Amino acid sequence: FVQVLANISGIDTSEYDIKKTFLDVESTDWFAGAVKWASDNGIVAGMSETTFQPNTSINREQMCAILSRYAEYKGLELKAVKEKAAQKGVAFSQLSPHMRQNCTHSASSFSGSKEERIFT
Repeated sequence: FVQVLANISGIDTSEYDIKKTFLDVESTDWFAGAVKWASDNGIVAGMSETTFQPNTSINREQMCAILSRYAEYKGLELKAVKEKAAQKGVAFSQLSPHMRQNCTHSASSFSGSKEERIFT
């Protein structure tokens, strides 16, 4: 998932060395640079201080939190996430309080950039 975000941001992930960041991500993993980039920029924190668990399925709460932090990293604000989630069939009330806070952190809209299209 973070590889996709790095790709749409035009990040050269080969410049990021994963060494000593997460014990379960090897520097030879195809996504290692993206994980390091996302970690360095506060987009992901891992499942613990030392593990990322790259083979674990990502759930919608985690996706929402990552997208919220990615938008913040890009200087973008999310508008009406609660209403959009409801329209897409995702019950906002099903999210944990922490994730609801992440998803509603911002209140204004995007304006046509490539990055925003992943949020609509």
